[in-house]
Amino acid sequence: EALQAALPSLCQRLAAALSQQAVEKIDRVRELAAVSLSALLSEKRLPAVARAPELRRIFVHDPSDSTCTAPATSADFLVPAVCFGVTAPLLALSEYRLPALRGFSVSAGGLTESTLRGARAALDKHLTGAPRRHLQCVASDLLLLLRQHRREARLALPLLRTTEHLLEARVFEALLGEPLPAEGEAEAEGGGEGEG
Repeated sequence: EALQAALPSLCQRLAAALSQQAVEKIDRVRELAAVSLSALLSEKRLPAVARAPELRRIFVHDPSDSTCTAPATSADFLVPAVCFGVTAPLLALSEYRLPALRGFSVSAGGLTESTLRGARAALDKHLTGAPRRHLQCVASDLLLLLRQHRREARLALPLLRTTEHLLEARVFEALLGEPLPAEGEAEAEGGGEGEG
């Protein structure tokens, strides 16, 4: 009975952790995380996770769904140019934005050229021209991650490199002179900003 009570929370935490791993820098980890998240989303006996329909469009291949962007095979998650473009809409889902942004930052701020290029291109495409509210939430979450990991070089350096790239790419230019949402306000934001 205790397990049944804890299961929805466990499934949600697992979905968030897998969404982070699905955009991290190691190819095989991304593939395995995507396959695992697809299995979690397809299992009818488990409680549904937040934003399950949106996650299914990203991770569960369904040729009958015209809005589905999930790759036809899990091997596509090994290809940075494909994987990051498909998973960038995670940033529009408030429940998954923080872990996805952490994973994207490790990839976009890393040292492996193909991974770095793929992650940066996906971030640029997703954020350029995005609604102001979405940009505010991403910028606020990026600042939160920088604060949380300021003493962890393994995460702080990629976060700083990713921040530098996004500033140089001018994706946050629309926010200049505007205050960011207060901490916690970005988390409460509901994701009505769309996926692109």
